[in-house]
Amino acid sequence: MNRLKVFFLAVVLFVAVGVKAQVSFGVKAGLNLSSMTNDEDSKMKVGYTVGPTVEFGFAPNMAIQSGVLLSSKGVKYSGIYIEDIDFDADVTMNANYLQIPIAFAYKFPIAPDTKVYVNAGPYLAFGLFGKTKFKGEIDGESASADIDTFGDDGMGVKRFDFGLTFGLGMEVTKFNFGLNYDLGLTDVVKDSGSKNSNFWISVGYKF
Repeated sequence: MNRLKVFFLAVVLFVAVGVKAQVSFGVKAGLNLSSMTNDEDSKMKVGYTVGPTVEFGFAPNMAIQSGVLLSSKGVKYSGIYIEDIDFDADVTMNANYLQIPIAFAYKFPIAPDTKVYVNAGPYLAFGLFGKTKFKGEIDGESASADIDTFGDDGMGVKRFDFGLTFGLGMEVTKFNFGLNYDLGLTDVVKDSGSKNSNFWISVGYKF
């Protein structure tokens, strides 16, 4: 079963559970530290995650957590050198995705109106926009350039991304605080072996 079938199966279960679930809506915002797996030269880039969330509580202390999130990922490189054109530059790749996670969560009550939770599940993301910025020197002269991150006429980064998301957090009344990790399972560029990797912390509120 391929990855998209797994994700769509999760969606079907998500909808089925939602029929009899207790539904709550909210918002979430967070700070990203993203990079690439299988790339020793990459460095973490600061970004953000923000968007509406939904939770389907279907049993005591169990829920499906989802949402539609705008997530700014990417990577940074320092001192990239291209000998053929005597080009030495720092590179920042910005990639902004619309991301839909579907994570199963289990909650542990630790005090009145306070719970600790863990969650895990798949996510599907679509690249909306992004620029890759080059800043350095060509033949000793200062130079810079901005190139589209996605598409064959840009950096060739694929728009579709599929992966797994994991989280640990705490709910206090209507607020929640989370530490999360997204592990991409698809090559960012075809046959590159490099996949999205993103640590992020978040603050949320349920209406």
